[in-house]
Amino acid sequence: MRRLISALPETKKRMSEHPLLAQGCLTPGRDGVLINIYVQPRASRDAFAGIHGESLKLAVTTPPIDGKANERVIKILAKLFHISKSSIILTHGRQSRHKRLLLSGLSLDDVLPVLSKAIN
Repeated sequence: MRRLISALPETKKRMSEHPLLAQGCLTPGRDGVLINIYVQPRASRDAFAGIHGESLKLAVTTPPIDGKANERVIKILAKLFHISKSSIILTHGRQSRHKRLLLSGLSLDDVLPVLSKAIN
């Protein structure tokens, strides 16, 4: 059994170890990392508020009108990861609190330490 576990790729080992991966909040993709976000609009401040089901909970100050909350989510993530806003693609959830975004050009090794620090 130990040989089998040690033979797993490094990414598979990390999936069972890191809570963000184990919860399903992050998924490695072909073009980057997919991140599940649960948005709480009209909050008193912009901040990560932990894990909500299989998503990271992100409180934003903007209202969910005319895509303002989506724009704010993308702006927060771009600033957090030091990437351009055009590198973040909203793949699902344009009109929902549950969103799935692609962080293009980033790997799990880039994303995990930054998100872990932002949540804590």
